[in-house]
Amino acid sequence: MQTTPRNTNWGLIQTQDLLHVDSQANNLEEERDFDKERLLIHLAIYSARPEIKAIGYSQPPHGLAFSHQGALLKPLTQDSCAFYKVNRLLCLVSLT
Repeated sequence: MQTTPRNTNWGLIQTQDLLHVDSQANNLEEERDFDKERLLIHLAIYSARPEIKAIGYSQPPHGLAFSHQGALLKPLTQDSCAFYKVNRLLCLVSLT
């Protein structure tokens, strides 16, 4: 499995920047820092739902506001139509 180092600039990332990790979120290569807690959440989802092959998320201010309200984001572009009616809201921590 691969993950990105902490503080990755998504506009500049290259294939060689990815870190190889095992199923316990241990770095198999050099000691570059990465968000192990986030990766452990992803691994738990993969374990519980083997049909899931990738996880994507976003944390823009508007997305956070919607998630705090328990609302799903609506697709606004043609590219996002691929996710129409298949996106899910996952709340790991009670916000009240």
